[in-house]
Amino acid sequence: MKLWILLPVLPLLCGCHRVSGQPTHRDLLRKDGFSWTRTATDHFRVYTERGSEAEQLADLLALQLEQSYQRARRLLQIPEQNGTIHVFAVGGRDRMQKLVGRSIDGLALHRRRVIAMVFGIEEGPVAEPTHEVMHILAMNTFGLGPVWLNEGLAVYAGGRWRGRDVHEVAREYAAANRLVELRMLTRRFRDVDPSIAFPQAGSFVRYLYESHGIDAIRALWRRDDDAFREITTQTVEAAEQQWRVFLTGAVADTSARAWKPMRAHF
Repeated sequence: MKLWILLPVLPLLCGCHRVSGQPTHRDLLRKDGFSWTRTATDHFRVYTERGSEAEQLADLLALQLEQSYQRARRLLQIPEQNGTIHVFAVGGRDRMQKLVGRSIDGLALHRRRVIAMVFGIEEGPVAEPTHEVMHILAMNTFGLGPVWLNEGLAVYAGGRWRGRDVHEVAREYAAANRLVELRMLTRRFRDVDPSIAFPQAGSFVRYLYESHGIDAIRALWRRDDDAFREITTQTVEAAEQQWRVFLTGAVADTSARAWKPMRAHF
């Protein structure tokens, strides 16, 4: 099996695309001005733009994608999914703008099982590919879900935020009094500074998952507050307050170390 994968560059700007009219992988393959090198793995068809750094790192991309698939599947506690995920890797946001019409690092089109991403070591630190893979698997299993939870779970799945443990980042924001209120995070996620919103959601979701398991996440995904209280014996608001106490260090961090995918050494 020939391998590979992809990752988005920083500052992380990515998203799960929810509107109708999502392009298919065939639409992207026919996009003017692009030429692709194609590789297949067990769960992915990967297209790297010819002449880009992504093409040079094809084997690394493939390996990380397969690792990401298994990581996301284990977290969601779901069986193997039918259907191939099509991944398009380009060398920069300018190429993403031409490909998908948005100057961002990553985009998951869950209905089409398509991911478009920026990949390249020279671009600087990169986010984990698991982020976009988690979007595809989670939305095709549970539905769209609340934006904050969808993004928070994807950040948690990636294991890091800009190369750092997500709890570490959240603790710094908590100490600087920069975390936003729960109502703002859950109801107006896209209005919050992404450099705060993503790690805050990721840290909170990680805390919930590692404290109460996937069933609590599923309840929130369904917006079922009663089920969440039955599973955790508390409200979301109370859980969020406990998470903030945890960030102060008053509660020891007994969770496992953040997951890291295999990386290349240069």
